[in-house]
Parts: sequence; C-alpha cells; structure tokens
Amino acid sequence: MEKDRAENIVIAMDKSVYHTREGSEAAFLDCTVEPLPESIVWKSDKSVRPTKTVLNNNRKFYYSPTSPTLVIRDPNKANDEANYQCTAKANGKSVDGEIVQLQFAVVKTKLDEPSTNITGTSEDFPNRGQLSASAFELNQQKQDKENQSTEHTGRSYSDTRTRGQKRSSSTTCLSGKRATVGHIDQGCRMSFLVNNDIDITRKESESDISDAFAKVTRQKGRVMQANLTKKCIQVCIYITAARNLSEPSSVHLAEEFKNYLLDGKIQLTDELCTVLDVEKDSFQITPQNIPQDGLPYVDISHGEFAVPVGRTAIIQTYVIASKEVKSIQWFKLEDDDHIPIEIDNKIYFGGSVLSPTLIICETNIDDQGQYMCSATNVNGTGWSDISVLSVPSGETGALKDTPIKQNIVSETKLLSEWRSPCDITCVCPTTDGQVWTGCYYTYTLTLLDMAGKEMQKVNHNTEIMDISISPLTNTLWACDLENNIKELVSGRLEHRFSTKEEPLCICIPASDHVIVGMARQLTKFTVKGQVVLTTSATRTGKASVGSPHKISECPVTHNIAVVDLYHMHGGGKGKACVFVMNTDFKKLFMFDGDISEIYQHTSPSRGRQFYPRSVAYDSVGNLVIGDRNNSSVLLVSGRGEFLRILHIDNGYMHAVGIDRCDVLRVVSDWTHVKILQYVKSHTN
Repeated sequence: MEKDRAENIVIAMDKSVYHTREGSEAAFLDCTVEPLPESIVWKSDKSVRPTKTVLNNNRKFYYSPTSPTLVIRDPNKANDEANYQCTAKANGKSVDGEIVQLQFAVVKTKLDEPSTNITGTSEDFPNRGQLSASAFELNQQKQDKENQSTEHTGRSYSDTRTRGQKRSSSTTCLSGKRATVGHIDQGCRMSFLVNNDIDITRKESESDISDAFAKVTRQKGRVMQANLTKKCIQVCIYITAARNLSEPSSVHLAEEFKNYLLDGKIQLTDELCTVLDVEKDSFQITPQNIPQDGLPYVDISHGEFAVPVGRTAIIQTYVIASKEVKSIQWFKLEDDDHIPIEIDNKIYFGGSVLSPTLIICETNIDDQGQYMCSATNVNGTGWSDISVLSVPSGETGALKDTPIKQNIVSETKLLSEWRSPCDITCVCPTTDGQVWTGCYYTYTLTLLDMAGKEMQKVNHNTEIMDISISPLTNTLWACDLENNIKELVSGRLEHRFSTKEEPLCICIPASDHVIVGMARQLTKFTVKGQVVLTTSATRTGKASVGSPHKISECPVTHNIAVVDLYHMHGGGKGKACVFVMNTDFKKLFMFDGDISEIYQHTSPSRGRQFYPRSVAYDSVGNLVIGDRNNSSVLLVSGRGEFLRILHIDNGYMHAVGIDRCDVLRVVSDWTHVKILQYVKSHTN
C-alpha cells in the first residue's frame, strides 16, 4: 500500500507560467499534491532545471505538505523571477512536478516614459481623476477579466469562499493536554556570538549595535540595553515590548534583526571599523514571559492588521519551544467560539510547523475579526494573544453608508496658543503629544512639545520640502530638493532612495510604502524605492495630478487625500482642490471649497477663491482642510460632504495636523500655533 502511495503521487500545477508584479503582497504558485505526501520541497533557478532549494523559512517563502502551493512574500523580480519545481516524497520515493515559470509584469509608468511636453493647461487634464489603464494594463485587459486577482497574487482560479462554520462550543485545549492562555508582549532578550577580539568595555560598541538594530527594524527606542560579555564574545540585546497594537512585537523585531545578520553585517565605529563576525547558528531569542513548563510560546507580530479587500493578508507568526512542536492550529473567534481554520490550499495557506504564519488569499469582508494561533508539543498547547484583522473596502474606497459616530462639540474649543520659534508649513503630531514641524525650502526639522518648547532639532544639508510620520514605525520621513527620500534614524536623516523628479510632498501609508507627489504625478514606492504604482497626467483613468502639495492617508479606509495646486503652477484654468483616491489611485471625489450657504458670510474673508494648503484625516475618516485664502479650517466627510467650519483665523492658514486623539493643531502666518478641540475628549 505504501509503495502504491509513492508511485501514484500526482503533482498538479495550475499553469505553466505564473505572473506577478513587484509591489504585490505575495505571489502564489498554485500546486496540489494527491494523496497527502510525507514532505515536499520546492526548488528554483534561473536555469532551465531548478536546483536550488527554496527554504521554507516563515519569512519569505511558505509551503507545507498540507498546503503545497508556494507563497512568495514581497516578490522581487531580480531574485524571484525564475523556474520553479515541486518535489513530493512518500515511502522513501520522490516524484517531481512540472517545471513552471514565474514572470514579472513590466508596468510602464510615468517615470519610465520620455518627456511628452506637458504644458499643464486645463486641456492637458481632461476628465481629471477618472479611471484608466496603463499601457501594460490595456494589453492585459482581456486576461485580467479572466484572472481578476492575477495582478496582485498571480492566482487565476475562481473559488466559492467558504470561511469556516461555527462550532457549538469553544475549543481551549487539544487532546486533553494542558494549555496556556494568550500572553501580552513583555519584551524579549536576543543574543548571538561574535568571534572578534574586541574591547567589550567600549560603550560605543553597544551604541553601534543599538543603532544597527534601529536602522534594520526601523524602530527607534526599542532597544532597552545592549551588552557585550566575554563568552567568545556574546552580544545581548534587550528589546522593549510593543507600546500599542500597531507596533511590531519584540520577538518580531528580534527575528527581523536575526534575518538581517544572517546576510548583513554590523560595523563598529572603533579605530579599525571592525565588522562583527557573527556565528550564524548562535542566535537565541527568549521572551520575558516564556512559559517555564515547556509549553510553546506563540507570538503574532502585530496586535492589529489592516488589509484592503481583495489583497493578501499575512499574519506573521513565530513559535518558540524547547521541545519539538507537533502541530499548529489557527482559530477565528466568533462570539465565544474558537472556530478552527482549515489550511485548504485555496483560501488559507501556511499554518504549518515550519511556517506557522497564516496567509489569507484575496481577503473579503468575512475575513474581518479576531484570530488566535495555538502550537502543541509533548508538554501541551501554547496560545498566542488575540490579533485583529480589519478589511476596509478596496473596491470603492468609500466609507460605509453608516458613518462612524463622532462626538463633535458645538463650538471648537481653544486649548492653547503660542508662537513657534521657527516657521511652519508641515505639521506631524507624534504619539506622545509632541509635534514634528518643518517649513518647505528650509534646512531644519524641529520637534516641539505641547507648549511650543523646542525638544529636538535636526539639521539637513539641503532644503526639505515635506515630512510624514509612518503609522507603523512612528519614524519621521522627509523629501528634499535634491530628489532624496530620507528617514530619521538616531537623530539623522538616513538616505532611503532617490526619485527621478523633484519631490513636492510625501506620505507614509499604513501599507509601509512611500507615496511621493511630484509635478503632474503621484508615485507609490516600496521603502527601498521600487515603483509600485503611479498616476499619469497624459492618459485618462488614474487620477490626474497637477502640482500635489500635501498628502494624507485615511486611518479607516486607507484612501489618499491630495491637495492639488495644479492651476497655480501648471497654468491651468481650473481651481485648486482636494481630491481623494483609493489605494489603487482611482479617483473617488473632489472637494473644491463648495460650502453650505449658511457659512457663506460667516467670515469677512469668505468668498475668496478656495486655496487649500494642508489636509489631514481624523480618527473616524473625516477630512480637515486648511484654506489659506479664507483663513479657515473646514471639516469634510470621508465621502466629500461639507460638514462645518471648525475655525476661522486672522492670518493666512498654512498647516493643519491631527493626533490620534483628534486634537487639532493649526498654523497661521507661519508661526502662530493654536491647539484646538472639536471632538469631545476621549476621557470624558
């Protein structure tokens, strides 16, 4: 019987050539193996016959006997475009599947095209913001209709999406074994050995290691302590716990740094510029609250994930155990029930001992909810903490018909006001009540507290145009006049990549991309500078842009709001406006300053041409817009409906910024700062 099992194994590939593109969440090489094999292995190579083993590393590549489809996270053309082959093994015999290709689509973007002598007149922007296709998409329209999800995942099957049926009772233990409840991140200790003969008393070496950690993980202030001890030499890094649900866990940061050190390096700032010789098999990661009774420790990288409809959700997970883990089980929480998730190789992937991460393909609204993971060994079952997955609509990008409740006060309250020690046109509130400020065409960024006191100053060697704070890492990013995109690390602006055109504004969305506004275009990059998506000013369809001035992302829908001054710098006849796009740069609506008649004569300045200079989203998805010419701050719904005037000032309005508690900061006449409250305090 076992012999027949080995000889009758059938490996079926969905197609011979799979397509994906850079910037997609994942590529899927659909594969089924029948009957269930003992093990499978994938190989890849640029040559005709693959020979290099694809490591199932729970980071870049995911597959298992129960889910043989190869999932490639963040596919990269240079490394991942190749030939692939799956091999299944049973009863000591191996069967090879068909050799298939993974090809990357070449998406022509505005950055790749020659100059088209755009004049910027209103005739150059017909049907601004309507949906269109790029040159590549036009050629692919027929195929896209047949394979609606290929652009993001490389998948082509259609599937009836059944997503788990409720069980009558909650499952909290397996096979009668002991089980732990989910834990909260309390920090962790990471250690590894280096073979260099260095001075372990040199404090600067500890700082060098901490700085390298911050640079790799893009998490400032998460290293509590870095020690070097004489044990051939042992480096110990103590990582603090995540401070909120959106921050990565300490174990995730340790794993990220470990994976970097497997290929990268740490260079000290001593006289010899020593490069640490790290022993690759010496890494140890020990959570502060790891169970002492031998149960597995299960860690989900974030407490919350947000993935637009139709995209791939990757709930990154790690298991640490002293005894071998025998099984992984994922659950979705419905009321008081733990509903087991079947890794079906169609909707759900991963969830194996080697790759415990849960991957959900082509998410829909039914996937929203709370998730937990359990791991079982001979000692019992360990559980993760709960992680929440939200799936905002990516089809229209609009808010739900029922708006989120927000207790707006009848009259905006002035909390405080002061004069800034520096000119301000950019306002980025931090999570601790402070605010990063900048002024375009200046060389300095300044961190101010609630009273306007200077807390930190960062000098740059060229003129800064705009700044933005990442909602994932809470780090500050900037674009400058020499086409550089930079990130603030340890008090210095570190270069990340360069753009071909002069950047005018910048926004770091929750997807951990970088959106840059340039003359007549917006472009979405990866954090390493690879183009993901771009608008075009010469073809209809994707939202046309003239002169983008400010960009803001909605924390609810992840739509993008853009202040466009195209008529001022492009010679057009239209009016300046704020327009909103979804994550695919499809235009949803435009707001051109049209307000209710009730407010038409509220201010002596009212009636001047609408001239927005800044825009920001609040916590429920409403837009706050600073109108320079009319010295006012407007509140507009996430669907483009004017709600009210929040504030009227005596001077020109230059900047607005909103923190997570919906406390509003407005800047008029360059230095006059007012802190306002238009929503009832969350503590009331």
